[in-house]
Amino acid sequence: MGPEASGSSAYPVLAPSPLVAAPLSEQAARDGQSHFGSSVDRAAADTLPATNVKPSAPPEVAREDVPPPSKRELPEPHAELPRLPWMRTPQPHRTSVTPRVRRKRARETETEEGTEGHRPGLFAEFFAGEAPLTRAIRHVGVKCRDPDDLRTQGTDFACPSSVAQLQTALADWARTGGPVMLHFAPPCATFSRARDRSCRTRLRSQAQPGGIRPRPEIVATANRIATATLEFALWAVAKLNAAVSIENPSASYLWQFLEPMCEGTGYRDAVLTPCLWGSPHRKPTRLRCWGWFPDSLHRSCGIDGQSCGREHVPLEFGRGSTAEAAEYHPGLCTAWATEVAQHLSQTRAETEERNTRARAEGKPIDSGRVRRHHLRGVDPDSRKETKDKEDARALAGCRNPARLDKVWPELWSALAPVGAILAESVSSTHDLSDLWKACGESPSRAPPLEKSVATVRSKVARQLGLEPAAAEERHSCAPWRYNLLAAVQSVTKDPDKAVPRWLKEGAPMGIQRAIDPSNGIFPTAVAEPSLEISQLAADTEGMSNHGSFQEKHGLDDPPQGWTSSEST
Repeated sequence: MGPEASGSSAYPVLAPSPLVAAPLSEQAARDGQSHFGSSVDRAAADTLPATNVKPSAPPEVAREDVPPPSKRELPEPHAELPRLPWMRTPQPHRTSVTPRVRRKRARETETEEGTEGHRPGLFAEFFAGEAPLTRAIRHVGVKCRDPDDLRTQGTDFACPSSVAQLQTALADWARTGGPVMLHFAPPCATFSRARDRSCRTRLRSQAQPGGIRPRPEIVATANRIATATLEFALWAVAKLNAAVSIENPSASYLWQFLEPMCEGTGYRDAVLTPCLWGSPHRKPTRLRCWGWFPDSLHRSCGIDGQSCGREHVPLEFGRGSTAEAAEYHPGLCTAWATEVAQHLSQTRAETEERNTRARAEGKPIDSGRVRRHHLRGVDPDSRKETKDKEDARALAGCRNPARLDKVWPELWSALAPVGAILAESVSSTHDLSDLWKACGESPSRAPPLEKSVATVRSKVARQLGLEPAAAEERHSCAPWRYNLLAAVQSVTKDPDKAVPRWLKEGAPMGIQRAIDPSNGIFPTAVAEPSLEISQLAADTEGMSNHGSFQEKHGLDDPPQGWTSSEST
């Protein structure tokens, strides 16, 4: 039977989805009409048969309050749809900002604020605590890096990788312009002399500023932090041409611990007492400075007529707190900030003047190595230049013996009489001639007699002002005459003063007794031990004597007096 006869559609009726009908109904309520037409035709629309035959278009009704279709406020397609688990919420479009763009925006922001042109340089504070110094320096117009402290996720100077990251970040930050100044205040807890008041709290001593053994872990960690701080400071001075200061109490063991590494670095120490700037504590404090010196801060209460005129609050033992005294007093910070701003402003002015002169005096070249103008600094040394400078500084004759007459004239002038005595003895004594023939695997003559050598030794001793009997003194296990060597060092001004004592008492190994500094002949090496003494004593592997020792003495153990625990 056909569809016309049955009165129904041959196709299934598709009712509108509730998800679509809901917004349409709301829109119809707003417009005052149904989806099919105006409210006038709503009843007629409800009487239409359920067929797929498209109804005739209803007549248009003109209404002034209904906007045209193009301007009508249409509903958002999915505004009313429920959020299902598999539907992703649309996110706003994000663009990545490179570090270069970020730095550019920061410079533009600072220029807009009108401060960039007046800022004299850059300042960064490490181990900053509450950072009162940074706030004071920022207040006088110096651009400051965010205060760095381990408690606020700052740099861990006990971790080499963290320090390396800081070097990279600081080098990038320093390129933003202007001279750089850095300040460090490493922890002084284990370096404090206040611990010496009790044997239970004592951690260091004059003889062992690196820590009394067995060394606790907190002391080893503090040593690593102090060493890394100094190395970082010297790196900033060399690579960034920065002005640097390190602060600690004046009596702190830190200075004695770092002294071998600071030797020859060109530092100056300023000692101050915060009470002169309003602090209730005297607390003598030392600033070790490179590249600058705060003259107005180099003042101490009770010295050179300086006095704060107040009674000082003692620290610890139920009195003042050392933690509170460790924070910089606001008055001191203000004076300190003034010194920093003046130094950076002066350095910046001098740098700009040098650059202006360098640009005026610079001449372009067509070939060859391009070198920086001398007013703008020096180029890094080549490998050959570095070796030549090391040779020039070295007093040890192994580097370049031919130059010793120029770099060490006392060696030649003082030993010239000794040389004349040796030459006369060789020419007049048959037993001392052709001594080179007594050397080698197959010598053609015997060594000289001990009596002949003793005669020459007595003549040399008298020339050096030494009694012959004193010149014969030596250790029972060594042939070196330590008094004779000391006399030679005295007349030649040899800086390596520890050698005669080593020959007399034994050379230390640096385990229980520190190795004496060579006063510039050899660089100082500072390293943390990987084993305790008890562990070293228990480790017998590889502890046998050298083959030449066993061949001469015929035994593995040393003779009596050869070694002792004191020489370790």
